[in-house]
Amino acid sequence: MEVWNAFSVSIASVWNDSGFSALTGGHVIMMLVGCFLLYMAFVKE
Repeated sequence: MEVWNAFSVSIASVWNDSGFSALTGGHVIMMLVGCFLLYMAFVKE
């Protein structure tokens, strides 16, 4: 079980040290809008 404890600690550290812990619904919507615009740019050339 020591391995799983170390794994969970490392995952928690990555989560807390990255920007993902501050992710909100608005951020997700803006990322989807950006991906949609990129898709349209490539498809419509």
